[in-house]
Amino acid sequence: MTKFLSNFVLLSSALIFLASFAVYTTYQKPRAKKYNGPRIIYQDEEGKPKYSQGSCKADSDCTPAGCSSQLCSSDPDIITTCEFSEDFPDKNVYDCGCVEVKCVWYK
Repeated sequence: MTKFLSNFVLLSSALIFLASFAVYTTYQKPRAKKYNGPRIIYQDEEGKPKYSQGSCKADSDCTPAGCSSQLCSSDPDIITTCEFSEDFPDKNVYDCGCVEVKCVWYK
């Protein structure tokens, strides 16, 4: 009986893992296509990068952060208030990445 229970738990765990992985990979946001043209930075009225924080050397150093994922930051653990603003960058249009050693939103 214990061998059956042990096999059942192992098989159930494996199936849950595979189902979770399938769901995770199915619903991933497609990344914007990379191109060699200039990156257009999401900026405020003064021309400064908006919702950006931190320095970087590569795109992989930057990640969306904050409760609403509104910041492009080199610190993934940054804490912000949980809110929504129409002013936040549209993540279907903008990517978070490294431009001129700063983490910024760009398209």
